Amino acid sequence: MHVGLIGAGAIGKQVLAYFDDRPDDTVTLLVREGRASPGGRTGVTESLADFLARRPDIVVEAAGQRVVAELVEPILAAGIPVIICSTGAFADGGLLARLTRCAKEAKTELKIASGAVAGLDYVRIAALLPDVQIRYSSRKPVAAWRRELESHKLDPDGLVEPVTLFEGSPGEAAQLYPRNLNAALTVALAAAPAPVTVRVIADPEASGNCHEIDVSSRLGSAHMKFMNAPDPENPKTSLITAFSVIRLIEDYRSRPA
Repeated sequence: MHVGLIGAGAIGKQVLAYFDDRPDDTVTLLVREGRASPGGRTGVTESLADFLARRPDIVVEAAGQRVVAELVEPILAAGIPVIICSTGAFADGGLLARLTRCAKEAKTELKIASGAVAGLDYVRIAALLPDVQIRYSSRKPVAAWRRELESHKLDPDGLVEPVTLFEGSPGEAAQLYPRNLNAALTVALAAAPAPVTVRVIADPEASGNCHEIDVSSRLGSAHMKFMNAPDPENPKTSLITAFSVIRLIEDYRSRPA
């Protein structure tokens, strides 16, 4: 399999490491001009035209919201399926509609990685009901929110109780934390058009990245909690996020020809 990859940050490096151990697979990495390139068997290009000319079987976007808006449409238009990691880009509902339409016209697929959370099937079902209430909470160690705490005039090293840094809509969360609240938009996309409340919590007792989804409706109630190990490259990113991408790639590989 030939995997195209945009972005070599925390998620991208895990994807690269996975495929580096698989000599029958190849990876082409699209990087911005002047960015350092990885070694190994990975091919590197700074040109979208060259990237498309190499015809990857599937492309992974792991480079941020701006890249989703700027680069994903021409990739889909070329008939290449795309896996999206930076779901925060879809706080702009028009962008999701445009990319979905493009994928349909090109007879290809736009996939959204589940990332750090699961249980989205339950969210989709409950969202059918008018009385549903859905809340997503991101609870991470103080180290993940040091800069944000300092901007609130709080001493990260002296924190003894959890602090709620934000409570509001998924769209607001995506704008305030464009690199760290993709899971909130993933939940919101599953729940649409039902509203979702988002909380961002810095917790000195948290040992990892904790994602909680609370759903209440006449069907019942659910509390889902996922305690994920942080990525060693970036404590704000859950290590499982990269593997949710790898799972989608492997699912694509296993399809009948």
